[in-house]
Parts: sequence; C-alpha cells; structure tokens
Amino acid sequence: MPKQSFEPKKSFDIGIIPIGDIPQLILDVIAAHIVEYMNLEVRFMPDMAVPIQAWQQSRQQYDAGRVLRCIDGRTRGDVEKLLGVLAVDLFIPIFTHVFGSARQGADCGIVSIYRLADHPQERTAPTPRLLERSAKVAMHEIGHLYDLVHCEDNHCLMHFSGNVEELDQLPVFFCRYCLSFLKQHPK
Repeated sequence: MPKQSFEPKKSFDIGIIPIGDIPQLILDVIAAHIVEYMNLEVRFMPDMAVPIQAWQQSRQQYDAGRVLRCIDGRTRGDVEKLLGVLAVDLFIPIFTHVFGSARQGADCGIVSIYRLADHPQERTAPTPRLLERSAKVAMHEIGHLYDLVHCEDNHCLMHFSGNVEELDQLPVFFCRYCLSFLKQHPK
C-alpha cells in the first residue's frame, strides 16, 4: 500500500507526553508513524505522572476525560496539539473501556497501551503487535484532533474499534475521503 500523507503548515506539531512509565520504543514507534503517515512534526515533551485525580475507585479505572483535562492544562510552548501516552485502564462514562480519547477539533488526546497488550509483560517489553496497535490508536486520536469523525469504511483508520481484534483488522492508513478531508483541513 502506498504511503499516505497530508500537508500541514510547518508551524503545527504534535507533542508526545509520556504519562507514567512508558517504554521509549513505544513512543518512538508512535512518533515515526505520525511523521511518516501524517507528515506532522513530532516533539517529545517532558513526562508527567498519571493524574491521581482521574482515578475512579468504583470502576477501578481512570476517567479519560479527567486525564485529558490534566494534559490540556500543560504548557505547550510552540506545540499545537498534545498526545499523552499512558499504561492505565481508561474509561469514558458510556463505555467500559477505551484505547484512547480525543475530542473532535480539540488540542489534546490520549492513548493507553493498557488493553493493547496481549499480556501485561508486553507493556514493558513491547511486541510488534503492541507497537502497531499503539501507532494505530495514536493516529486515530490525532485524526479526531484534526476534526475527523468515525468513518463507516472498515478499511479506514478512523473506523471505530471497540476491541483489539477489530483494531488488528484496521489498516495503518486513512480511506480516501478521510485523507482528502485532512489535506483540505486548515491546520
């Protein structure tokens, strides 16, 4: 499959924030995919602790919305959008879990590797499957940051996937309609 890209203005970047203990290899693979497939400049930002205020005792999970609010309050410098990467179990009120979260057109998103690993030890010694899943979720969430919605085409990275089996079936690229939107979208 040929490489897909869209042309952003050079002044717009994605800042990747490790939240908690995230293997550098996962961060590097996510960054490489963003650069290669989305043609965006990536910067690694200083890490931050997992926000304890996002912990929901009754669910034994972290509230994705609260994590996003903590990231949104971070100093960005010259970085336009932020992507946090963490290894905790996330939820939003209408789902039992999510792989990531980003509001359409917002300035920050998150990716959790917690449920992307087939086994807990993969979170510290990433396998190729975990690396690919992490990159897919990261690019999907960045798509939302650039105003894309979920796509009905199940051969598009913006197609919703609620489990890793569905995520594994998605390609690492956007359909022609989503790609066209990204190319036309003013950054």
